[in-house]
Amino acid sequence: MAFAKAQNLDVSKGTFNDIQGSQNIYYINNFFTDPQWDDSRSHKEGDRLKTPEPYSRDSWCEEPESSPQSASDNKRSRPRAFRKDYQRPSLSFRWYREVPTVIRCLAFSPDGQIVAAGTRDGSIVTWAIPEGRKDLIPQKVHRDSIRAIAFYPDGSRLVTGSRDTTLSILCAVSGSVLFGPLRGHSQCITSIAVSPDGNYIFSGDKGGDLRCWCARTGFVLPFRHRSSSPINSIAFSNDSKWLVCGAARLLFFEYQAGAWHFADYPKESFRDAKVVSSVAVTPDNRVVICAAGTRVQMWHAEKGKQVAREFEMASKVHSIAASPDGRHFVSGSAYGDLTVCDMRERKRVATTRIINASIMTTPSNIDCYAVAFSPDGRFIVGGGAWGLNLYSCRLD
Repeated sequence: MAFAKAQNLDVSKGTFNDIQGSQNIYYINNFFTDPQWDDSRSHKEGDRLKTPEPYSRDSWCEEPESSPQSASDNKRSRPRAFRKDYQRPSLSFRWYREVPTVIRCLAFSPDGQIVAAGTRDGSIVTWAIPEGRKDLIPQKVHRDSIRAIAFYPDGSRLVTGSRDTTLSILCAVSGSVLFGPLRGHSQCITSIAVSPDGNYIFSGDKGGDLRCWCARTGFVLPFRHRSSSPINSIAFSNDSKWLVCGAARLLFFEYQAGAWHFADYPKESFRDAKVVSSVAVTPDNRVVICAAGTRVQMWHAEKGKQVAREFEMASKVHSIAASPDGRHFVSGSAYGDLTVCDMRERKRVATTRIINASIMTTPSNIDCYAVAFSPDGRFIVGGGAWGLNLYSCRLD
């Protein structure tokens, strides 16, 4: 990705290479080649799930070419041939683990063997996957609620951000504090992300401050960006070259010439991405998924245009996560709703309501604050006031 100076941006073009203009505003350029996601086929979210074609990372987002003959054929009712080995996508409840407080954030270790949670009382706790054994009993790390948590890419460390305005870098095995409390924020820290190359930690707070830290030493770096609204979520591209933040709108930053820079975009781009509570980036860096109120939107990261129609959820979405195959996302919402959607087929493929802490067979109406996919895509976790729920998922 590179910056291009621009004044008038034509988002209908595939790249931004030919832009000339202002010396003061920078726009995102050349994230990747242009995926052909048009929404020419109409799909209703309640329609029966169609058998997907064999998945290809390079081609799954492209629509098949149509012809007058094929269009005529599609109007007729014809028998469908299904693969014998195909099974409908589903979620299967595995186990529930109660905690004495509210889980506000979750993260899987890179090897998928541990899930870590930050709680309202300032503690962290970890469980082994899939058996659910506690690897680390609740351990007090902060004076107030832990609102954000992330693993280092090698799985050796955890970083936490708290309502007490500090960060801590912990040993992922023992839970001991290696660096911290790290000070640099003046308000509640609401989001944290570690770059995939393991060099940087970005943290955002309720006051709109975005700070950058050295992941190896814990030192705060000179970069600082001030937004007019809270930084609710941060997600890195998988090549560590750019990141996106969810705030009153989407904010993009790029690493270039040895430093991080704010990358603005024209007002026509990402037009409906307002008051973003959570963001995620697909593994191929092509699509930014964001939650805005009750809507989940999918944006072409270069063009700033929606690649498919948005999903409307029943209640406010608190958290989203992209699947490792880049085809699905999971959302956690108010009233305990946990939903998995297929972006290729534009369908909900699995929906459940989190199990209640006191009556294991009764759905709860308690918010699902955090969700995460395991790195291998086999499991989904959801956390809230009830504790932690683990699900096995079958999506292919």
